[in-house]
Amino acid sequence: MEILTFAQYSGPGVCKELNERHPVSGSCDRYIECINGTAEEKLCPDGLRFNPNVNFDVYPCQYPNEVACLERSALQPPQPTADCPHQFGYFKIGDARNCSGFRTCVNGVGYDFVCPDGLAFSSETYRCEWPDEVADCDAEAFVGFRCPEVPISKELGPPAGFRFYGQNWLANKRSAVSPCHRAPKCQQMSDDLGYLGFKCPEIPIDADGDPIDIVLNYSYPSPNCTSFFSCDKGRARFLSCDLGLAFDESIGRCRDADLVQCNY
Repeated sequence: MEILTFAQYSGPGVCKELNERHPVSGSCDRYIECINGTAEEKLCPDGLRFNPNVNFDVYPCQYPNEVACLERSALQPPQPTADCPHQFGYFKIGDARNCSGFRTCVNGVGYDFVCPDGLAFSSETYRCEWPDEVADCDAEAFVGFRCPEVPISKELGPPAGFRFYGQNWLANKRSAVSPCHRAPKCQQMSDDLGYLGFKCPEIPIDADGDPIDIVLNYSYPSPNCTSFFSCDKGRARFLSCDLGLAFDESIGRCRDADLVQCNY
């Protein structure tokens, strides 16, 4: 990775310390580097930003998600290639319905990757995130699932058969939900669309009019019943059970696979 050097600087005040770096005023990818009291202006590779907060022994040019440019908004012109819009960076590939793909660019050469199942690439964080937390991802279309509507009566409460799950196992995280006797459980799926076209239900309201913090899980027709859909505050997410566990639709969570009757 090459850093361009422009000019040497001299004179009092340029280097406050023998070895240091500081940004060029107004620029997010140019900086002054002092080595043994001699200052040089340098330019980060295209797509990277100068981070003035790292230690001197750390490479100072980093990805945009790691650097807050703020008023230092000026950047060098991009140097696109056939693969990449910039020489370095992570870039989303696909549309709002296909959010998992991204391209890593190194010296203008692109390498394509895919996020783990159920996650979408975020151009803001440069990471794979829950699809409902990625602004340019249509989460329901991407996951392919909407939780069914749950009818709630203010006078009578939810329909019979609803019950509260004190704990739900979600992938590798254990999510504790607020105790409430009215947290709904739903096991039906659309007859004509299968798991497609589902919509997460409205968040139920308790007797005081406050939203109930619940997590609802739904089966997914996967081999060995190891995957499932989960609605967290009305947002559908695709998750998987831990190794050795399978999703049990009757209780809405993962348990020992030997105890689960899998019909898929």
